[in-house]
Amino acid sequence: MVHFSLAKYNCLKKLGTGKNISLKYVNYKLRERISNGDIICRTLPLHDENQWEKSVRDYFRLLEELFYFQRAGKDLYRMIQVIPWPSHVEEAKLWDIDIHDTLINNSG
Repeated sequence: MVHFSLAKYNCLKKLGTGKNISLKYVNYKLRERISNGDIICRTLPLHDENQWEKSVRDYFRLLEELFYFQRAGKDLYRMIQVIPWPSHVEEAKLWDIDIHDTLINNSG
């Protein structure tokens, strides 16, 4: 599991509305931090070792479904809405509930 919210290294938090970001760039930065030992990826039983790249793709797709990102190319996404970064656990829990509700409402 990869967590993006380390404020000092958060490439999404620094991204402004209307700005683009590529999956290749995010994967490059994460791979660099993994190589430096800043991030440790755990391998889950019955999963491939490099599962983190798929997790990043899935996360970007989720942000697209939640209307935070818009696909701007094969590997490129544009931020169309600022992501609300929680400042404490209670805010994070509320955001998780909002995400869940939004996904359910969009699925039907």
